[in-house]
Amino acid sequence: MLKSSGKRGMSRWFVAMASACLMFGATITTASALDKNQLVQMSKLGLDDKAIQGAIDGAGDDLMLTEAELKELEASGVSKSVLEYLRQTGHVKTEGGGTGTDVAPNPGVGTDPGVAPGPGPAPGEETDDGQGLKAEEVARLIELVKGLEAEKQKSEQTLAKAAANVSKSIKSLNEGKDNMAAARQCLAYQVNHRTYLQQIESFSSKLTELKVDPKALGVTVTMTVSPAVQSGLYNANYCLAKALFNEGIYSGASRPLVQVLEAGAGPDRPYFKDSFYMLEKVTAKIGYRSPSLEAVTATSLKNFNKEFNDDFNYYFGKFFFDYNRMDEAREYLKKVSKSAPDYPEARYLEGVSVLGTVQSENDLYKVAKDALSAFQDAIIAAEAEQGGNEEILQLGYLALARTFYELGYYNVALYYYQKLPTESSRNAEAKLEQAWTYFLKNDHKKALGVFHMLGSPYYDKWFFPDLDLLEATIYLNLCRFDESKQALAELDSTYLSKRDLLQEFITKMGAKEPSETWTALVTYYQDGKGEKGTGLPRMFADAVLDDLAFYNTYKQVQALRAERDALKANIGALGEFGQEVLTRVEESLQIKIDEGGLLILQELGEIDQELGALNTQALQVSFDINKEEKQELQRKLADANYDGGTAAGGTSLLIVADDWHPWPFEGEYWLDEVANYRSNLRTECVEQ
Repeated sequence: MLKSSGKRGMSRWFVAMASACLMFGATITTASALDKNQLVQMSKLGLDDKAIQGAIDGAGDDLMLTEAELKELEASGVSKSVLEYLRQTGHVKTEGGGTGTDVAPNPGVGTDPGVAPGPGPAPGEETDDGQGLKAEEVARLIELVKGLEAEKQKSEQTLAKAAANVSKSIKSLNEGKDNMAAARQCLAYQVNHRTYLQQIESFSSKLTELKVDPKALGVTVTMTVSPAVQSGLYNANYCLAKALFNEGIYSGASRPLVQVLEAGAGPDRPYFKDSFYMLEKVTAKIGYRSPSLEAVTATSLKNFNKEFNDDFNYYFGKFFFDYNRMDEAREYLKKVSKSAPDYPEARYLEGVSVLGTVQSENDLYKVAKDALSAFQDAIIAAEAEQGGNEEILQLGYLALARTFYELGYYNVALYYYQKLPTESSRNAEAKLEQAWTYFLKNDHKKALGVFHMLGSPYYDKWFFPDLDLLEATIYLNLCRFDESKQALAELDSTYLSKRDLLQEFITKMGAKEPSETWTALVTYYQDGKGEKGTGLPRMFADAVLDDLAFYNTYKQVQALRAERDALKANIGALGEFGQEVLTRVEESLQIKIDEGGLLILQELGEIDQELGALNTQALQVSFDINKEEKQELQRKLADANYDGGTAAGGTSLLIVADDWHPWPFEGEYWLDEVANYRSNLRTECVEQ
């Protein structure tokens, strides 16, 4: 038997549980009245008779059975005590239309006159065995859950009103009205919905603690969220994303955008397309490309037009490309149709992704055909665009040249290198690679002509430390030892002698926070800092600042700073959510700046390694010069007919058109001429 304190404890538990239930928005239905089927369920669950009698008391006058139904209950296992209680409490109809309480006592049944009849247990009285729920507790629980149903309906009505405000806000956004006013309405719905889910989770936990199936009490509980509430959340996510996107708060827009996209597409998901295009711009602005976006690729696009399919496939082709998942990247890039504006870029990226899988020379020969075909398609498509797609044309020509270079087809590589216009920002890099190509095919005159061109004022800001070493090597091969030594001296004075300063800067900044390295480079030209203020020679700073990876990082940092400022201006309208997003933006900004600082140190470290390798190679060339110079002197002394090998008339000339008219270099450079310099130096090596 339960002690009184235990009874109060149990009652408090039910009250606490029911109070929590009243706050929920779960979908709950309750039986309007106790029926015979529920009486059978209670009996099968093992509830004691007193608990069932308590449920009968709570049913009131709505519970009315016939004698025939009582026989069915008895056959189903309901105890005789319960059946008799139904009769005693007036829940059984008699043949004459009365209730069981009107039936006269059976004259054939008497009582033992020697035994005084004891009082029967009152309805709701506790039993001694301590098994099952007590009648009053069952009645109380049923009453509280009925209250829960009413509270749930009230909660969903509140959410319905909030959903109507969200719909109005979406309309106002489409009309170009106040973004922050719309954002507040959408946030209000999200906050209420979040509380709603937390309450459901808590209620579910309480139900798990209950040892009795609620169905046995005539109560059915469904923990699913109603379709109307789900639709309201979908609209609120889209509304918030659009409002923040319009305001330039891209980090804040990114998460609700992903939630809208992950919900899929269909008649009840009308914002998939618009959200995708917003995501495209968010990616371009702040580099947002979360791995979770992969889930969006499961969406069926059969109901979208070809234009959208092309945009979608191009975006996710780049998505997988950036994550170095080249096979998946090609899968999407191949789906971009020829009529799509992004087709040239898609084919170019497809070619690069093919080469991205190469691990050996054999691999290169296996996939080269596919890569070259993709680059050629990209170039043809770029040429066909109105006005031409100069970016893809240049990238395509460079890609073809580099691929043929790696394959050993030097003449073909040179043809494509020469396709780049002189005024292109990629021209200098292409010319350096062109010089290497001439060198490998032993065309020393043209290689030296390229060196002469790269020495012009048009290329003096480029970081080409290997140029002097390559020039020294060619002069060595021509037995022009003085020119070779001069090239090595130029390499040392321009680059190698400054390596110590580079290493000092790397060591100093490596001991500090990455953000300090970022600040040092970003402000390199501000306030007269430069080399004097940082200790880093300008050529090394320029090499980093001109790098594409640094430029992209810098753009993203600037976008995040603009977003942070926009958030601070609207923090009052966004409340708690605004503070949360602001924290996230500031964290993203700091992370991006730190990434930028680490990128700078990485690039400077690579330059240091390059200079170290060049120093080793320069020492080898210097050793070879001394060795070859002695051997050549011996050959000259041994050859009585040697008359020298230096050509007259300077060291360079200009080749005009295809008829090879020489035009001696007179100390002036012209932009339209720099691609045509050739050396007229002859070898001074003595034939053996």
